[in-house]
Amino acid sequence: MRRLSPSTQSTLTLLASILVATGSILPWLRVDPAHEGPVIAIYLAGMDSGLDLWGLVLVPAVLALGVLHAFDARPISDLTTLLVGCLSVGLVTLYWQSAVGGYFVPDVGWYVALAGSLLLLTVGVQRVWSHMYYEKSKSEELRSV
Repeated sequence: MRRLSPSTQSTLTLLASILVATGSILPWLRVDPAHEGPVIAIYLAGMDSGLDLWGLVLVPAVLALGVLHAFDARPISDLTTLLVGCLSVGLVTLYWQSAVGGYFVPDVGWYVALAGSLLLLTVGVQRVWSHMYYEKSKSEELRSV
């Protein structure tokens, strides 16, 4: 796997964090436009904003990740990117499994948060993988000398 430059890694991490934070602010759930008849529940968490439920966890997590990347470029930030990516994908998926169905469908915020979460997970895997590969190849070079 080709190692991305640190500036590209930081840019992708920032973009993914912005997408997750923006998606958390937007609505995650709406009534299915194809549904005919009465809707049993008038309001569910996530209809106004993703901050009603899991957004309250995601926004601080991506903000902390942004602060960590601003001051640190060590392996801990690579691992943190991967962990926050896993957390965000897990929470977005959990919300989809528990709230969507029947009368309700995902709204724009859920899709934006999912896109940001998947990008964050992908960048985290790439960062950890490239760091491990880079360290391994560096130690092999030292042994061959």
